[in-house]
Amino acid sequence: MYKKLIPLSIFTIILINSACGPAAEDRAYMVKRGKEVQDSISNAIQIAIKVADMPSSITSTTAVKTTPK
Repeated sequence: MYKKLIPLSIFTIILINSACGPAAEDRAYMVKRGKEVQDSISNAIQIAIKVADMPSSITSTTAVKTTPK
């Protein structure tokens, strides 16, 4: 019984170690990409705040004017 468990346990250890390989991405690249996403979100929030702070008269002049028929 124990003789069968030794190869099984060795196989399990090898399988676990082969499945746990290196990280898929480089850490420096992940930090750089995270900073880009953070800057993009920050920029979108700043634009939304600026649009909300605009006077309402500016937004009414940008409306499409229609001509009567």
